Amino acid sequence: MSEESKWPPLIGKQRIRYLCYTFGSVDGTLRGIANPFNRRRCEARIEFERDYCRIWQNDATRGCNSFEDLEEQKQIAHLSFANLQLGNAELLKRPILLLGDGHEFCEPFNDSMPLDAYTEWGYASDAAFKGIPKFALNDARKEYLAVRWHSPDGTAATVPDDYRAAFDEQMEYHTQSLEENRENIAKHYGSSDGSWRGIPQARRAAANRYARLWLARFKSRCEFELALLRITIDEMEAEEAAEAVERKAEEIIEGIERQVEDAAQDILQGILAEQE
Repeated sequence: MSEESKWPPLIGKQRIRYLCYTFGSVDGTLRGIANPFNRRRCEARIEFERDYCRIWQNDATRGCNSFEDLEEQKQIAHLSFANLQLGNAELLKRPILLLGDGHEFCEPFNDSMPLDAYTEWGYASDAAFKGIPKFALNDARKEYLAVRWHSPDGTAATVPDDYRAAFDEQMEYHTQSLEENRENIAKHYGSSDGSWRGIPQARRAAANRYARLWLARFKSRCEFELALLRITIDEMEAEEAAEAVERKAEEIIEGIERQVEDAAQDILQGILAEQE
């Protein structure tokens, strides 16, 4: 029996170095990113890309019916990994040109990747699936909306009353948006009325596979979006705390200056009184 090969890393060292530079690292490492919040954003981006590769790998594995099929998918993954490493190595020749704050890598829903493209074939497990893919808000999106509307613990129950109506409206908006996505996917795969049951049987496996990938990517994007929001909140709180310290220091200095002025005035008045 042939020895089983390994999958390539979910993200390569060259890619991590490249991302670190784009977030402002002076040496291509996370430690080299001076701004602690940009460092955390870079870490979140790295995990987002790892998750994408994990989704790709899981999808490729589902289509393997034999040892040979699995080895073929691993070789494809190694080739893709090597090409990405090569591309990043080329960019790293001039790292100073990469320096920035990473903002272009902090837009999870503007970041198109190959798995976002419609697929036109599915696997046996996708063909055997008889239900309707569940297009429901995932936990990360729910928590994001709750935090966005000032919930202290990221749950719907603790959204303040002043923001409850806005929160409920956003929950309904995103719920209906998911329903629209499901309908559009169904229509792409041949459903005349946008229902999942209306998809022709010949295209059902492809539709089920794409829905599974779409939902996994959506969950990954929502988790990245939530991580970025929490980092931004922490950054704003740190800035507010620093400003409060600065204001307090200014108040102390102003108080000392007033005390010095008052003391000087007292001395001056004493001298004038002695001269009279």
